[in-house]
Parts: sequence; C-alpha cells; structure tokens
Amino acid sequence: MFNQSPPTPAHDVLTKWTRAGRVRRIITQNVDGLHQRSGADCVTDLHGRIDRVICLKCKATSSRSSLQGRLKEANEHFIERALQEGGKQQPDGDFQFDDECGGDFNVCTCSECGGILKPDVTFFGDNVPKDRVDMCMADVNSADAVLVIGSTLSVYSAFRFVQHAARLEKPIAVVNLGETRSERSGHPVLKINMKCDEAMVICDGLLK
Repeated sequence: MFNQSPPTPAHDVLTKWTRAGRVRRIITQNVDGLHQRSGADCVTDLHGRIDRVICLKCKATSSRSSLQGRLKEANEHFIERALQEGGKQQPDGDFQFDDECGGDFNVCTCSECGGILKPDVTFFGDNVPKDRVDMCMADVNSADAVLVIGSTLSVYSAFRFVQHAARLEKPIAVVNLGETRSERSGHPVLKINMKCDEAMVICDGLLK
C-alpha cells in the first residue's frame, strides 16, 4: 500500500524549496518515505520508516522488501494451505488463521545476530530515540523559522519542537485545515487554514 502511494504536490514543493536553499531540514511524523521518494535528501524521519525493519538486539536495519522475500521463501505455499484450511483475509489486509495452522509459520530472525525483528517505526507508547530528538532540537535552534504542514500537532513527539521554537521566539507558520494544538496552546503563529497541496502550490507561485 505504501509503495503504491506517490508523493503529493506538497511533497514536491518542499523538495523544490530544499534544493533552492529555502528549507534546510524536513522533520516528518510520517513513516511512508514519500519525502525521499519526491527527491528530498535532508529528511529526518521522526517516527522511523515503515519500509525498514530493525533488530531489537543488535539494532541492524534492513529493508522490509528483503524480509518479505525471506518470509515468502521460508513459508512457501503457507497462504494457499491456510486459506484451504479456513484462513480469512481481514479488511486491513491481515490474515486470521486458526491456532493449528498458525503454528506452521516460520518467523525470520535477524540475519546478523538471530534477534527479533520489528518494523523500524516508533509505535504509540514508544519513545523517539534521544539522539534523533536532540538532532531535531538542534535544527530548530539554528532555523530562521519553523513551518508546520499538515499536522494537528496532537502528538507531543512533534509538538515539542514547536514549543521549543516558540520559547526561542522563532516565527512559526502552520498550514493545516482545522485547528491545531499550537493555536490552542496560545503560541503566536501564522495560520493558513487550507489543504496542504493547495496552499503549498500557491505559496510556491508567490515565491517565483
């Protein structure tokens, strides 16, 4: 599903601004890798990337697609057999199997150390790695201004950077359709209440 989604006009405008030197760093809450697919190379994936897996033991990362290949090889004909025995595909794409069938599934481990693998994303309840947070804070410190695009800032892991910018009295602009946590907190922001793609294309036109 993620691999099939193309970058939006807002992604493309941001990439254009990075190449022109108008934007030095993109900090994204999303895990889809669309900023990189658009061509941006100055991206911090705050919550990780869904197209990577990480070992819980040695922290080695690898691509999700390579793991899929390993799983397919290790479980040849498993899906077909499970469906024949009553397995059902759920609306979200997951399959539900009975306990007996599920016991035949071979789980792949880390190819480096044999540890347990998980998607390289920060799930709700997990903490963003401290070094990543520190890097983002440093980016806010050196920024002339902060632009928030398409986020309600409900999640504190991202909202803290706006809080930090406000404490430093940095100019803050927010592009989002609807109220965000920044306005509710009383931070002085320039609010653009529009859809992101529409607003970004208009702003890009004004900069020409």
